[in-house]
Amino acid sequence: MIAEYEDLATGQRRTIYDVKAHPLLRSLQDFLSKNGMSLADMGMTPHVIEQEEAALGKLAQDGETQQSLLEYSQRQAAALENLADLARRANAKKMQDPVLIEYQQNGGNNEQS
Repeated sequence: MIAEYEDLATGQRRTIYDVKAHPLLRSLQDFLSKNGMSLADMGMTPHVIEQEEAALGKLAQDGETQQSLLEYSQRQAAALENLADLARRANAKKMQDPVLIEYQQNGGNNEQS
């Protein structure tokens, strides 16, 4: 006897006397050994899975990539700071547009069907 457990579906105690490997495991082992691979190479070990879960959502940051990410974030911050100024200049140009001024003077604010 290897182990005993209670079957949740029936409520009976079950006993495990022997352990058999799944028939596909032999084929998988043969495939891996013929191709010079291991379970770790395929990301099928608990250690590799934990490392991948810890790295989810993070970008790879080697020295060159980290520098370019820093430069990108600085450029993005500068662009957002300049956004309000760009909006003010656009509104000022709009208010000086002669075509828009003429349209508004001729009653262009009221929509006509």
